[in-house]
Amino acid sequence: MGKKLLALILLMIILSNSQVNAETVTWDFSGGGSWNIAMHWNPDTIPQPGDDVIINDAHTGIITVDGDAIIKTLTFSGALTITLSTAILSISSAPLKAFITSTSHSGNLGGFDGADTTCQTAAEAAGLLGAYRAWLSTSATDAYCHVQGYNGTKSAKCGQSSLPTAAGPWIRTDGTPFAGTIDKLVSGEIYTPPQYNEYGVLVNPAVVLFTGTNPDGTLNISYSIPRSCDDWNSNNASYQVEIGNSNGTTLLWTSSGSTVCSASGHLICLQVLNGPELPARTFPAGAKRVFVSSSTHNGNLGGLSGADSMCQSLAGSLNPQGTFVAWLSDDTHDAKDRVTSSGPWYRLDGIKVADSKADLTDGIIFTSINYDNTYSYSPMTFVWTGTDSDGTKSTYNCSNWGSTSGDGTAGNTSAVYYWTSANHFSCGTSYKLYCFEQ
Repeated sequence: MGKKLLALILLMIILSNSQVNAETVTWDFSGGGSWNIAMHWNPDTIPQPGDDVIINDAHTGIITVDGDAIIKTLTFSGALTITLSTAILSISSAPLKAFITSTSHSGNLGGFDGADTTCQTAAEAAGLLGAYRAWLSTSATDAYCHVQGYNGTKSAKCGQSSLPTAAGPWIRTDGTPFAGTIDKLVSGEIYTPPQYNEYGVLVNPAVVLFTGTNPDGTLNISYSIPRSCDDWNSNNASYQVEIGNSNGTTLLWTSSGSTVCSASGHLICLQVLNGPELPARTFPAGAKRVFVSSSTHNGNLGGLSGADSMCQSLAGSLNPQGTFVAWLSDDTHDAKDRVTSSGPWYRLDGIKVADSKADLTDGIIFTSINYDNTYSYSPMTFVWTGTDSDGTKSTYNCSNWGSTSGDGTAGNTSAVYYWTSANHFSCGTSYKLYCFEQ
């Protein structure tokens, strides 16, 4: 975006429960100058998300916004002029949005420009204000840098003096938190799968997401050269590219396998800039808690009672206290019957997992169970369950969870479909447990 007089993207959206600590910041520099210099403001601070900005200086001159900025309100009068220098000035107190495009495309997206235009066009068609960029990597630029408006690689700090982190947090278009700031997003702090398109409609079943990007926001180099469908300019069926899964969290949302560049895929679109904090999350009255264990164990768990004791021990530091059992089946017990509560269940970070027992056993949960008893987001891993998607016993249970021989069914902490039944593995392997409050 070149210099455009008063070319402000005005996002006059007020969110009553925004958690930003706002203050009033007034321009107090005689004449024009850079927006991004603290001493030009009173108090001496560059305006932040949630701030009310006042510019009423009688002097003439130009205030240049030379770095992306987002504020709550702008009161403008006087003889000064505001221009943008390859920057975006957004006026909004609403959280930034993330969505999946409702349309699909081959790997020939027209490069970054074409992909970003696809995101921007989709957002505008749905009435979403603000600027959007596609979560994509090329041979020269990582997605981590691109969504912040920079070229280059994350390892080279996106061409900056220090690694930038001015992006996020984001909510989905259904209003549910998606991810924290970009540094948290690339560390696996994904609250819910992207799942929703620009219109706030659930994309179901799961769709392929073109990304070319590893979970840490860098270019995936596992597949053919040229990389990333020739930097998103080719639909050659002989080229492969990394894809994400719309129903994944942790790492699956951006890195779940590959497809060919002639295939059809959707885009993940992220609203740019560093936005206000997400609204605080609270547990509804009567809600029960669920977590994935911070510890791992082989298939010899000491039977169901031994696994339950492990869950109860791990829950000992939680406040308030509660009674927890392992989501585990054996030859004579179904996990769905061992969990006696009727729900709803929420993770310890306040994100809903399931509304009811029926919701828990219908094959898909609201979000993955990737938050553990230490209040940390777990890397993608597997979890012993012995349980099929409907909550009943599976064929494999490590001899009723008393042996390291044979196989046991395990779920995936990054999935909402395969959370309880992803595959079966050797009982000598160490995996985690799901712990449900009764």
